[in-house]
Amino acid sequence: MALGIVFLLASGAFQLVKNTNAIKEEVMVLEEKAAALQKENGQLNGQLEYLANPENLLKEVKSRFNYRREGEKLIIIVPKAEE
Repeated sequence: MALGIVFLLASGAFQLVKNTNAIKEEVMVLEEKAAALQKENGQLNGQLEYLANPENLLKEVKSRFNYRREGEKLIIIVPKAEE
């Protein structure tokens, strides 16, 4: 009878340790994801601050969409193809 109780306690302790280790691994993965998301958030906030300046926003629109104001000329330079 005492052996059975010891076995049950040992089994429960083993499960507890196993669950604790699994939770610790999950916490590590989530902390890594959180750090990556914080880094990305910082980069996005930097872009947002940059684009909040109307001059920078206009510069980006011009470069990405070949936008030009009335009276401006657009010159597209195509690099020479390698032979």
